[in-house]
Amino acid sequence: MTADVIESYIKEISRTLKNNGYGFIHHSFFYGTDTPTENIAGRSNMTPDLFRSFVEKYNMKIILQEDFRVSNEVNDTITIFQKI
Repeated sequence: MTADVIESYIKEISRTLKNNGYGFIHHSFFYGTDTPTENIAGRSNMTPDLFRSFVEKYNMKIILQEDFRVSNEVNDTITIFQKI
């Protein structure tokens, strides 16, 4: 998925999540080529900071972002957020 698709998911989550409700998403922590399908394992171009900017743009706040290694070449992040 491209960043604009991920942003549209965050926008929709914000629209449907109740105030003070929580959500979490497991997302890529990788930034490679401009075409995600050419990245290692088709990883989306996403960073915790970029994901945070989408969450905050749609009236939610980050509760926790935890990075972890999937393989020698791939990192991911779990982000927990709350609608405010």
